[in-house]
Amino acid sequence: MLHGQPFEEDEIATPTMEDLPSLLQKKEDLTFPQEELLNINIGIIDKERLLQISITLTPYEQERYKSKFIEYSKIFTWSYDDMPSLDPSFIMHNLPLKASAKLIKKKLRKMHPSKALLVKKKIEKYLQAGFIKPIDYSDRMSNIIVITKPTDKIWVCIDFYEINNAYPKDDFTLPNIDMIFDSIAGHDMLLFMDDFFGYNQILINPTDQYKITFITLWSKFCWKVISFGLKKVGATYKRAMVTMFHEYIHKMMEVYVDNILVKS
Repeated sequence: MLHGQPFEEDEIATPTMEDLPSLLQKKEDLTFPQEELLNINIGIIDKERLLQISITLTPYEQERYKSKFIEYSKIFTWSYDDMPSLDPSFIMHNLPLKASAKLIKKKLRKMHPSKALLVKKKIEKYLQAGFIKPIDYSDRMSNIIVITKPTDKIWVCIDFYEINNAYPKDDFTLPNIDMIFDSIAGHDMLLFMDDFFGYNQILINPTDQYKITFITLWSKFCWKVISFGLKKVGATYKRAMVTMFHEYIHKMMEVYVDNILVKS
């Protein structure tokens, strides 16, 4: 039996339509404090390398962190050239097709010339970084989809709809975010790291690369590294992270896909 105060119906205030504006105003008034951050340069004078630390740290702590970041500055990546890719014997992305899968060749989609030039610059960057390679023949081809950002820059996306339906799902699950929050509670220091183009450090099995060919005005290309949009890249990436850091997860660090949090 439950014991407590008698329930009084009059204590419940049921909102009405007339109360809606004030309720919405209360929601808009909710603000969440943003921690101020301080930029520190761990590079050389003519080549800035900026990291951010909390402004609430004492001057002594700020200097200690800065000196350590400078000491280990070579472990940070700042460009495509800093990423040698992960060893294929350690992790590699595979695209096993279902027996009933049908490969589709799509025709080149029309594109405005101004956007086409922006796409060309993106393709050149990917080629220079070694993310893609030209290909002469493939049983399937996807089109690119250009999305304009508010800053007038563009996202170059690949339509992987058919290929995603052609191979089975990988059920390697993501970590429970509530467990991560519980694990970091009570720690004095938290260090947040984001993997720079981490997905592009995992190679695709060379025998499967032709399956993710895309067509442009200049040529056909296929991905050598995993790309956003493919169905099970998150599972492959998470498997790599767990394999690398399994000795430290839940002890001194937490990992959620490409976000790493070191706690102390």
